[in-house]
Amino acid sequence: AREVETVYNSILHNLQHDSSLRQTDIGVLVTDMPKYRAALQAVFERPPIRLQYNMVDFSAAGISMFGQALLGMLDLALESFSRARVFEVILNPCFLARLGIDRAQAMIWLDWADSLGICQGWDADEKHAQGYPRSPFYAWRLGLQRLRLGRYMEVAPEHDGQPAPRFGHVIPFADLDSMDRDQLDAFCRAVEGLLPMLARLRSSPLTGERWTYALNRLVQEFLDVPEDRPEESQVRADLLAAFESLTSWDALHGSKAGVMPLALVREYVLSQLEVLAGNRGEYLVGGVT
Repeated sequence: AREVETVYNSILHNLQHDSSLRQTDIGVLVTDMPKYRAALQAVFERPPIRLQYNMVDFSAAGISMFGQALLGMLDLALESFSRARVFEVILNPCFLARLGIDRAQAMIWLDWADSLGICQGWDADEKHAQGYPRSPFYAWRLGLQRLRLGRYMEVAPEHDGQPAPRFGHVIPFADLDSMDRDQLDAFCRAVEGLLPMLARLRSSPLTGERWTYALNRLVQEFLDVPEDRPEESQVRADLLAAFESLTSWDALHGSKAGVMPLALVREYVLSQLEVLAGNRGEYLVGGVT
C-alpha cells in the first residue's frame, strides 16, 4: 500500500509541476497484478478522486463487480444467509444499479438489519433445513415483518418497562428512516425477492438447461450495469453467453438428464470469469494506465 501511495503522490506532484503532462501520458507497471490490484483501487478511488485511471492485464474474476455479485449470490445459496454475506451482495454496485438505489440508502438498510438483530436464515423452515433450530427469531423474514408492522402499529419506547405491543409474536419496529415508505419497500422487495429464490435454487435438482434459465433470471432480476462502470457490459454479455453451454451437461447424460449440483455451477461461473479479460476504464484514454 505504501508503494502505491508513493506512486500516486508522485503522479500528482508531476502533473502539478509540468503543465504539458497529461494523465494519459502516464503508465504504471506492476509485477503482480493480483497482488497490487486491491491497493491500486483503494488508493486511486479514495475520495476526493483526483486522478482518472484504467487497469489492464487481469481476469474478470478479480475485478468485475458484475462477476462478484453473481458469485456472491451463488455463495449465499450455498450458506445460511448471514447478514454480512447478504450485504456483500446488496452493497455491490451492480445490485444497487438494478434497484436504482445509492450506497448511502443501502447503508440505512444495514443499520436496520443490525437494530433488528437479524443474524442468518430466511425463516424457521429454511433455518431448520440448514441444520439450525426451527425458530423464526434472528431471521430475515421476521425482521422484515417487524419493519412493515412498524408502519401501522405503535412502537413502545425503549426501556419503557411495559409489555411491547405486538401482533402475534411480531413486535413492531420503527425509526425515523423507516417512515419513508419507498425506502422501506425497496429494502423489503430486494430481500424478499432474492433470498427465497436462492433457497429454492439450493434445494431444487436442476439440469443444465434449467440452470441456464435460473442464472439468466438471477442476472435479469437482480443485476445491472452501473453508469460509471460501462466495462461491466462486456462481462455481462460474456456470462450470458457462457450460461448456454450448461446445456452440454444434459447432452453428456443423454436421456437421464443428470442434475448439476449448485457447487459445481458456482465453480463453472468462476472458471468463466477467470478466462475473461478484466478491465477497468478505457485503455490509454481513461487516465493513468
